[in-house]
Amino acid sequence: MFRLLLLLILSVVAPWNAHALDVFRFASYYGDHMVLQKAPERAVLWGFGVDGSKVIFSLEGEQQNKRGVAYVQNGTWRVTLDPVEAGGPYNVTAFQLGPAEAKITLTDVLFGDVWLCGGQSNMAYTLSQLFNASEEQELAPKFPHVRVFMVALEVSDAELIDLPRIEVPWSVPSAEILGGPEFTHFSAVCWLFGRYLYKTLRYPVGLVESCWGGTPVEAWSSSRALQKCGLEDAEDQRRARAAHLLQLLCGAQLVDSRLKN
Repeated sequence: MFRLLLLLILSVVAPWNAHALDVFRFASYYGDHMVLQKAPERAVLWGFGVDGSKVIFSLEGEQQNKRGVAYVQNGTWRVTLDPVEAGGPYNVTAFQLGPAEAKITLTDVLFGDVWLCGGQSNMAYTLSQLFNASEEQELAPKFPHVRVFMVALEVSDAELIDLPRIEVPWSVPSAEILGGPEFTHFSAVCWLFGRYLYKTLRYPVGLVESCWGGTPVEAWSSSRALQKCGLEDAEDQRRARAAHLLQLLCGAQLVDSRLKN
Protein backbone atom coordinates (compact mmCIF):
# COMPACT_ATOMS: atom_id res chain seq x y z
CA MET A 1 0.00 0.00 0.00
CA PHE A 2 1.10 3.49 -0.62
CA ARG A 3 0.16 6.61 1.30
CA LEU A 4 -1.38 8.80 -1.32
CA LEU A 5 -0.54 12.42 -0.61
CA LEU A 6 -3.16 13.59 -2.93
CA LEU A 7 -6.00 15.81 -2.68
CA LEU A 8 -8.67 15.72 -5.15
CA ILE A 9 -12.35 16.03 -5.78
CA LEU A 10 -14.92 14.91 -8.21
CA SER A 11 -18.03 16.00 -9.82
CA VAL A 12 -21.70 15.74 -10.12
CA VAL A 13 -22.91 18.32 -12.57
CA ALA A 14 -25.93 20.50 -12.02
CA PRO A 15 -27.46 21.40 -15.40
CA TRP A 16 -27.14 25.08 -16.22
CA ASN A 17 -25.79 25.43 -19.73
CA ALA A 18 -25.91 22.00 -21.36
CA HIS A 19 -23.31 22.76 -24.03
CA ALA A 20 -20.93 24.40 -21.56
CA LEU A 21 -21.22 21.44 -19.22
CA ASP A 22 -19.97 19.18 -22.00
CA VAL A 23 -16.67 21.00 -21.57
CA PHE A 24 -16.69 22.36 -18.01
CA ARG A 25 -16.27 19.58 -15.47
CA PHE A 26 -14.05 18.18 -12.77
CA ALA A 27 -11.67 15.36 -13.67
CA SER A 28 -13.45 12.00 -13.59
CA TYR A 29 -12.09 10.84 -10.24
CA TYR A 30 -13.64 13.71 -8.30
CA GLY A 31 -17.15 13.20 -6.97
CA ASP A 32 -19.71 13.45 -4.21
CA HIS A 33 -18.76 11.68 -0.95
CA MET A 34 -15.05 11.82 -1.68
CA VAL A 35 -12.22 12.39 0.79
CA LEU A 36 -9.52 15.00 0.17
CA GLN A 37 -6.19 14.96 1.96
CA LYS A 38 -6.26 16.95 5.17
CA ALA A 39 -3.70 19.45 6.49
CA PRO A 40 -0.79 19.91 6.44
CA GLU A 41 -1.06 18.83 2.79
CA ARG A 42 -2.90 21.03 0.28
CA ALA A 43 -5.69 19.49 -1.77
CA VAL A 44 -5.72 20.04 -5.53
CA LEU A 45 -8.91 20.52 -7.54
CA TRP A 46 -8.72 20.49 -11.31
CA GLY A 47 -10.83 19.87 -14.34
CA PHE A 48 -11.68 20.86 -17.89
CA GLY A 49 -13.13 24.06 -19.32
CA VAL A 50 -13.23 26.54 -22.17
CA ASP A 51 -9.89 28.23 -22.81
CA GLY A 52 -9.65 31.75 -21.44
CA SER A 53 -12.57 31.36 -19.05
CA LYS A 54 -12.37 32.41 -15.42
CA VAL A 55 -13.28 29.78 -12.82
CA ILE A 56 -14.47 30.83 -9.36
CA PHE A 57 -14.70 28.08 -6.76
CA SER A 58 -15.99 27.91 -3.20
CA LEU A 59 -15.54 25.40 -0.39
CA GLU A 60 -18.37 25.73 2.11
CA GLY A 61 -19.00 23.89 5.36
CA GLU A 62 -19.72 24.35 9.04
CA GLN A 63 -16.03 24.47 9.94
CA GLN A 64 -14.84 27.03 7.39
CA ASN A 65 -15.47 28.63 4.01
CA LYS A 66 -12.88 29.24 1.30
CA ARG A 67 -12.87 31.01 -2.07
CA GLY A 68 -10.49 30.89 -4.99
CA VAL A 69 -9.98 31.76 -8.66
CA ALA A 70 -8.41 29.90 -11.57
CA TYR A 71 -8.19 30.35 -15.34
CA VAL A 72 -8.62 27.75 -18.06
CA GLN A 73 -5.43 27.21 -20.06
CA ASN A 74 -5.00 24.51 -22.70
CA GLY A 75 -8.40 23.15 -21.79
CA THR A 76 -7.75 22.62 -18.08
CA TRP A 77 -7.95 24.57 -14.86
CA ARG A 78 -6.37 23.90 -11.46
CA VAL A 79 -6.80 25.19 -7.91
CA THR A 80 -4.63 24.35 -4.89
CA LEU A 81 -6.48 24.78 -1.61
CA ASP A 82 -5.00 26.10 1.59
CA PRO A 83 -4.59 23.29 4.15
CA VAL A 84 -7.91 22.11 5.60
CA GLU A 85 -8.13 20.23 8.89
CA ALA A 86 -9.81 16.82 9.09
CA GLY A 87 -13.58 16.94 9.07
CA GLY A 88 -16.55 17.97 7.00
CA PRO A 89 -18.85 17.66 5.22
CA TYR A 90 -18.23 20.40 2.66
CA ASN A 91 -19.84 21.44 -0.60
CA VAL A 92 -17.53 22.45 -3.44
CA THR A 93 -18.92 24.65 -6.20
CA ALA A 94 -17.14 25.87 -9.33
CA PHE A 95 -18.48 28.56 -11.69
CA GLN A 96 -17.14 29.07 -15.19
CA LEU A 97 -17.57 32.70 -16.24
CA GLY A 98 -17.52 34.03 -19.77
CA PRO A 99 -19.36 33.13 -22.97
CA ALA A 100 -19.82 29.51 -21.81
CA GLU A 101 -21.15 29.99 -18.28
CA ALA A 102 -21.65 26.83 -16.24
CA LYS A 103 -21.83 25.62 -12.65
CA ILE A 104 -20.82 22.29 -11.10
CA THR A 105 -21.18 21.20 -7.48
CA LEU A 106 -19.83 18.39 -5.31
CA THR A 107 -21.51 17.51 -2.02
CA ASP A 108 -20.62 15.64 1.17
CA VAL A 109 -16.86 16.09 0.72
CA LEU A 110 -14.68 15.17 3.70
CA PHE A 111 -11.05 15.91 4.57
CA GLY A 112 -8.89 13.18 6.07
CA ASP A 113 -6.22 10.74 4.89
CA VAL A 114 -6.37 9.22 1.39
CA TRP A 115 -4.71 5.88 0.67
CA LEU A 116 -4.01 4.07 -2.60
CA CYS A 117 -4.51 0.28 -2.45
CA GLY A 118 -2.61 -1.26 -5.35
CA GLY A 119 -1.16 -4.66 -6.16
CA GLN A 120 -2.01 -8.06 -7.55
CA SER A 121 -4.46 -10.77 -6.50
CA ASN A 122 -3.70 -10.41 -2.79
CA MET A 123 -5.10 -6.89 -2.96
CA ALA A 124 -7.83 -7.85 -5.43
CA TYR A 125 -9.12 -10.50 -2.99
CA THR A 126 -12.59 -9.18 -2.21
CA LEU A 127 -14.53 -8.71 0.98
CA SER A 128 -17.13 -11.20 -0.25
CA GLN A 129 -14.44 -13.91 -0.20
CA LEU A 130 -13.79 -13.62 3.54
CA PHE A 131 -15.06 -16.44 5.73
CA ASN A 132 -17.09 -13.86 7.71
CA ALA A 133 -18.11 -11.84 4.64
CA SER A 134 -21.75 -11.36 5.63
CA GLU A 135 -20.73 -10.05 9.06
CA GLU A 136 -18.26 -7.58 7.55
CA GLN A 137 -20.82 -6.35 5.04
CA GLU A 138 -23.39 -5.78 7.77
CA LEU A 139 -20.85 -3.68 9.68
CA ALA A 140 -20.06 -1.43 6.69
CA PRO A 141 -22.77 1.24 7.32
CA LYS A 142 -21.32 1.81 10.80
CA PHE A 143 -18.28 3.45 9.17
CA PRO A 144 -19.74 6.32 7.10
CA HIS A 145 -16.50 8.32 7.34
CA VAL A 146 -14.52 5.64 5.49
CA ARG A 147 -15.17 6.36 1.81
CA VAL A 148 -14.30 4.04 -1.09
CA PHE A 149 -13.42 4.51 -4.77
CA MET A 150 -12.39 1.90 -7.34
CA VAL A 151 -10.73 2.34 -10.72
CA ALA A 152 -11.98 0.10 -13.55
CA LEU A 153 -9.53 -2.23 -15.29
CA GLU A 154 -8.41 -0.54 -18.50
CA VAL A 155 -5.39 -0.81 -20.78
CA SER A 156 -3.52 2.17 -22.19
CA ASP A 157 -0.26 2.42 -24.10
CA ALA A 158 -0.08 6.17 -23.48
CA GLU A 159 -0.17 8.35 -20.40
CA LEU A 160 -3.64 9.74 -19.79
CA ILE A 161 -4.71 12.70 -17.70
CA ASP A 162 -8.15 11.33 -16.85
CA LEU A 163 -9.54 7.91 -15.98
CA PRO A 164 -11.41 6.38 -18.94
CA ARG A 165 -13.72 4.37 -16.68
CA ILE A 166 -14.60 3.99 -12.99
CA GLU A 167 -15.83 0.78 -11.36
CA VAL A 168 -17.07 2.32 -8.09
CA PRO A 169 -17.41 6.11 -7.78
CA TRP A 170 -16.72 7.70 -4.42
CA SER A 171 -19.25 6.09 -2.10
CA VAL A 172 -20.33 5.79 1.52
CA PRO A 173 -19.77 2.12 2.41
CA SER A 174 -22.67 -0.30 2.31
CA ALA A 175 -23.09 -4.06 1.97
CA GLU A 176 -23.92 -3.58 -1.72
CA ILE A 177 -20.90 -1.37 -2.44
CA LEU A 178 -18.40 -3.61 -0.65
CA GLY A 179 -19.90 -6.96 -1.56
CA GLY A 180 -19.35 -7.23 -5.30
CA PRO A 181 -18.57 -10.50 -7.13
CA GLU A 182 -15.28 -12.24 -6.37
CA PHE A 183 -12.20 -10.35 -7.54
CA THR A 184 -14.28 -7.36 -8.63
CA HIS A 185 -14.90 -5.15 -5.60
CA PHE A 186 -14.20 -4.22 -2.91
CA SER A 187 -10.69 -5.23 -1.74
CA ALA A 188 -10.81 -6.97 1.65
CA VAL A 189 -7.30 -5.85 2.64
CA CYS A 190 -8.00 -2.27 1.61
CA TRP A 191 -11.31 -2.09 3.48
CA LEU A 192 -10.06 -3.75 6.69
CA PHE A 193 -7.00 -1.49 6.66
CA GLY A 194 -9.12 1.64 6.23
CA ARG A 195 -11.59 0.57 8.88
CA TYR A 196 -8.76 -0.05 11.35
CA LEU A 197 -7.27 3.36 10.60
CA TYR A 198 -10.57 5.10 11.20
CA LYS A 199 -11.13 3.29 14.51
CA THR A 200 -7.61 4.33 15.56
CA LEU A 201 -7.44 7.90 14.22
CA ARG A 202 -11.13 8.89 14.41
CA TYR A 203 -11.11 11.09 11.34
CA PRO A 204 -12.15 10.45 7.68
CA VAL A 205 -10.28 7.92 5.56
CA GLY A 206 -10.48 7.66 1.76
CA LEU A 207 -9.62 4.35 0.06
CA VAL A 208 -8.70 4.24 -3.65
CA GLU A 209 -8.52 0.69 -5.01
CA SER A 210 -6.58 0.01 -8.20
CA CYS A 211 -5.29 -3.55 -8.45
CA TRP A 212 -5.03 -6.20 -11.14
CA GLY A 213 -4.10 -9.81 -10.42
CA GLY A 214 -1.02 -11.20 -12.13
CA THR A 215 0.39 -7.88 -13.32
CA PRO A 216 4.17 -7.28 -13.09
CA VAL A 217 5.62 -4.01 -11.91
CA GLU A 218 6.26 -3.02 -15.55
CA ALA A 219 2.50 -2.83 -16.07
CA TRP A 220 2.34 -0.01 -13.54
CA SER A 221 5.27 1.93 -14.99
CA SER A 222 5.15 4.80 -17.43
CA SER A 223 6.69 4.51 -20.88
CA ARG A 224 9.40 6.93 -19.76
CA ALA A 225 10.32 4.68 -16.82
CA LEU A 226 10.41 1.58 -19.04
CA GLN A 227 12.60 3.38 -21.56
CA LYS A 228 15.00 4.50 -18.85
CA CYS A 229 15.31 0.87 -17.71
CA GLY A 230 15.81 -0.40 -21.27
CA LEU A 231 12.49 -2.27 -21.34
CA GLU A 232 10.51 -0.19 -23.81
CA ASP A 233 10.79 -2.79 -26.58
CA ALA A 234 9.97 -5.86 -24.48
CA GLU A 235 6.76 -7.25 -25.98
CA ASP A 236 5.72 -9.05 -22.79
CA GLN A 237 5.96 -5.81 -20.86
CA ARG A 238 3.91 -4.06 -23.53
CA ARG A 239 1.15 -6.66 -23.29
CA ALA A 240 1.26 -6.49 -19.50
CA ARG A 241 0.87 -2.73 -19.46
CA ALA A 242 -2.59 -2.56 -17.91
CA ALA A 243 -4.49 -0.40 -15.45
CA HIS A 244 -1.84 2.38 -15.45
CA LEU A 245 -3.25 4.04 -12.34
CA LEU A 246 0.01 5.46 -11.05
CA GLN A 247 0.86 6.63 -14.55
CA LEU A 248 -2.62 8.07 -15.02
CA LEU A 249 -2.57 9.83 -11.71
CA CYS A 250 0.91 11.25 -12.22
CA GLY A 251 -0.19 12.60 -15.59
CA ALA A 252 -3.26 14.08 -13.93
CA GLN A 253 -1.17 15.78 -11.24
CA LEU A 254 -2.89 13.86 -8.47
CA VAL A 255 0.03 12.03 -6.95
CA ASP A 256 2.48 13.98 -4.84
CA SER A 257 6.12 13.22 -5.63
CA ARG A 258 6.56 12.21 -2.00
CA LEU A 259 4.59 8.96 -2.28
CA LYS A 260 5.61 6.84 0.66
CA ASN A 261 5.41 3.12 1.30
